[in-house]
Amino acid sequence: MKVIVRRSCLINYKIVSVHTTEVKIYAKKNIWISGVTGFTGRYLAEFIKRNSPNCNVVGLGRSSSPGVAALDEYYQSDLATDAIENSLASLAPPDIVFHLAAVLPPKSDSLMWQVNVGGTLRLIKFLASFNKPGIRFVNIGSVAEYLVKADGYYTETDPSGGMTTYGQSKWAQSEVAFRAGREWGVSIISTRTFNLIGVGLPAKYLTATICQQFADPAITQLKLGDIRAVRDFVDVDDAVRAYWELALKGIPGEMYNVCSGVETTIEDLITISGNITDRKLAVVSEESRFRREDVNRVYGDNNKINTLVGWKPQISLEQALSKVIKAERSTQLVSPAIL
Repeated sequence: MKVIVRRSCLINYKIVSVHTTEVKIYAKKNIWISGVTGFTGRYLAEFIKRNSPNCNVVGLGRSSSPGVAALDEYYQSDLATDAIENSLASLAPPDIVFHLAAVLPPKSDSLMWQVNVGGTLRLIKFLASFNKPGIRFVNIGSVAEYLVKADGYYTETDPSGGMTTYGQSKWAQSEVAFRAGREWGVSIISTRTFNLIGVGLPAKYLTATICQQFADPAITQLKLGDIRAVRDFVDVDDAVRAYWELALKGIPGEMYNVCSGVETTIEDLITISGNITDRKLAVVSEESRFRREDVNRVYGDNNKINTLVGWKPQISLEQALSKVIKAERSTQLVSPAIL
């Protein structure tokens, strides 16, 4: 794999394999993944190389090296600056772009706007400079873009705008992407992705915290916020399969929920994790962990993507949690520290 940084050094990586549902295609395509060094990026790169090995997969990220095996090329590029024209100047134009790059809390509000909105606009503008018709750009958005709804059940036509700075910046990102795509001739397909689960999810996310604590035999008590809150969880392997299907078949200018359509309480996560590990931990709901901006009930409608491309989750919540807990236990056998 060729890795391009500002000093143009070369690094080789071994390709790894992860087992998920296969979606074979045979046409060779040039594919870019922005934000490839993040949680979802490596899953997406591995999925593409496993199911379409002839594709040239190019990763874009801020790190000097990707740590992602399933890439043919990697370019260091910071979408927060205007220098992407220089860092990406040598690339061949893509057929498909998966735009995963984003800034999340606790990063500053100004950086979220700079990267999530400004960076998206810079990237689409750069793509337009190739003057290549038919570039397909999958903009990965968030459930946080929706406004509060009484029943908590969201379809793509429900009011959006975001309730937090992050949600507002992601909503603006989607709006800017659609408008820029129409103006500059780039085909934009956008998602609103709900809560992901998978090995490697950062510890700041609730599912990762719960799995880590159940995997650690020294822990006897869970300290959480509102365990009655309802969320919609999707395994990351299912999510990247949805992104790929949308890249091939999604309708430009359209938004798609990537969700299970199933209501799951935090208490359900605890119960399932307890059954997997055969452990029962005392649960303490601490008021300090309740966040003012949290919405009590959020789950989605996936009929639109299901009708268009036949996508629906294939990995159950139990299977998803089992994978994470197994990985956490393996980590703890190597080191007593919980990462």
